[in-house]
Amino acid sequence: MRRNRSKDFVSGINHPINFTIEPMIVDSWVLNVNLNFVNGTEYLRNSAFSGFSNCTIMSASYNPQNYTLVYTSYYPHILETGFSYNWGTISFEDGSTDAIYGRGGYDRHLYGSNITHRITFVPVHRDHGVEYLQVQRYELDSYGVRDTSVHWQNLYEGDTIRANRAFNRLAQNPMEIGAAVEGTLREGMTNMFRLYTEQLISSVPLRQLRRHFVNHS
Repeated sequence: MRRNRSKDFVSGINHPINFTIEPMIVDSWVLNVNLNFVNGTEYLRNSAFSGFSNCTIMSASYNPQNYTLVYTSYYPHILETGFSYNWGTISFEDGSTDAIYGRGGYDRHLYGSNITHRITFVPVHRDHGVEYLQVQRYELDSYGVRDTSVHWQNLYEGDTIRANRAFNRLAQNPMEIGAAVEGTLREGMTNMFRLYTEQLISSVPLRQLRRHFVNHS
């Protein structure tokens, strides 16, 4: 993973988590779908996640004794863009099959994401003894998305007839597709939010974080 830095959020901090560094970049990850009618792999590179600035914090609690923060956030729209390489096979109702292939840009939209985060920190000293927090453990306690959509720019290398046929087949089974990718999608989101949290927290001195945690717990 690669880190992006922001120098602007400290001056505008008014909530322990309500500040933004975006887009967040995940260098590479993989989504697998293995069902009776489709077996495919999507290799993703340079995935950029954005849309955090519209986040609403539903609840937050901080335990200063064990440096544990639990908060629930709502994101109306998270946009993910990057480069996708797809391969696999898909079967149709008439018994025919087709290969899945294509490489090019993609965009994925996640609508109505409710996410509960649990983070444990450890204090570290740097910059002339100033105490900061470092993320020791990050977990997604719960993760739910109301709706998703994805667009591949060069699936089947521009053959729209084959691409539309595959899209229509996949669209007939949205629940199955969603369940098949839930595990790897959750893993990707966990990695992204851990990186997001690490960058936010590690840039602010503990004394400043503690003041805002206490005021908003």
